[in-house]
Amino acid sequence: MDLKRIIAVDLDGTILKNKKPFMGADDFGKPERKVEDCLRFLKNHGFEILIHTTRVNPRLQGLAPALLRMRVSDALDAHKIPFDGIWTGPGKPLAEFYVDDRGVLYAGDWEKTMREILARAEKNFKNVY
Repeated sequence: MDLKRIIAVDLDGTILKNKKPFMGADDFGKPERKVEDCLRFLKNHGFEILIHTTRVNPRLQGLAPALLRMRVSDALDAHKIPFDGIWTGPGKPLAEFYVDDRGVLYAGDWEKTMREILARAEKNFKNVY
C-alpha cells in the first residue's frame, strides 16, 4: 500500500493571520510571512498539503462544509497559497505531520507538557484581558 505523505495545516493563525475581531466564518486574514514559499517547497518535496479548520464548528456560527471549502479555496487561491485539499470533517484528519498555532508538542514528558500548557494559557489570558 502506497501511503501518501500528508501535512495537515491549520488555517487561522498558521496559514492566515488571525483577524481581530473575528467577523464570521467567511472573513479571512492576510497570509503569514513566507507561508506560500514554504508550502510550495514541501509540495515540491512530495508532501500533500491538507488544510484543516474549525470554521465549520456550530459554536462559531460556521458555514456549511461545502460552502466553507469554496470560501477557503478562494481565499488561498487569491494569495497563491498551494494546497491539495480542505478538511471539514469531524475529528482530526489523518496526516504524518500537524502544523497548528495552538498545538503543544508532547515529547514523552507530561510534566513539561503541563507546564507549557499553563504558561501559554496564562499568556493567552493576559492578551485577552
